[in-house]
Amino acid sequence: HDALPILDCTTGMMIGHWCSSMLSELGAEVIMVEPPGGDSLRQLTPFGRREYMFKDKESGEEVGGQFLHECRNKFSITLNLDTEEGREVLKQLAVHADVIIENAPPGKFDELGIGYRQLSAINKRLVYCWVGQRGQWGPLKDKEGMRDPIAQAACGFVHATGDPKEFG
Repeated sequence: HDALPILDCTTGMMIGHWCSSMLSELGAEVIMVEPPGGDSLRQLTPFGRREYMFKDKESGEEVGGQFLHECRNKFSITLNLDTEEGREVLKQLAVHADVIIENAPPGKFDELGIGYRQLSAINKRLVYCWVGQRGQWGPLKDKEGMRDPIAQAACGFVHATGDPKEFG
């Protein structure tokens, strides 16, 4: 098949899901790798109000609108990457992937044996993308990230209004 295979291993933040949703809109075949219990974004709803959740007619599962928006056009699997079995399945998938996106704390995937060094050894063409707020190095790298919109402000993201005066 001609679709670009992508593994989206990001959890708990929009950025990775946003990245892979843009690629899925362009025809990529995205597989979301969710932890047991599902990505926490499934439960994210404005102001924490459950009445804003959407209910699947077949399964009865309730999910937030942002999850539906950012996880459209994707397949989803559940893997426990804290287990050897889960990591082995991810490695088998990575052999066939062109891109992997993850947002684990710096060094976490390396410690688990599924970081760039290990996965690129079994798939030379793999593009490895880490997305996070605090970077891989520096004094803040080990601090826990924040959720949007605080996260956007903390990492310097600016929402442009189109007004050139906005940037001085």
